[in-house]
Amino acid sequence: MEAIIPYLNFNGNAAEALDFYAKALDGKLTQSQTFGGANMAQEESMKDKILHAVFEAGALKFMTLNNLKKLRSLLNKELM
Repeated sequence: MEAIIPYLNFNGNAAEALDFYAKALDGKLTQSQTFGGANMAQEESMKDKILHAVFEAGALKFMTLNNLKKLRSLLNKELM
């Protein structure tokens, strides 16, 4: 059976949360990309925020992003 991999949405503080999980669960980021690194249309305040990250600790794996509502708003602006 395939594992279910949760996708956690943070309100601008994904980096801080992932730091906490890395220490508490002895894990690490295996992939990370910021809004700025993705060259997406964004407000300056979102430039260094995590767009997508993958965290792993042993068999535990989850993905994260910052502010899904803000991301949807940015994507809608791009499509218009």
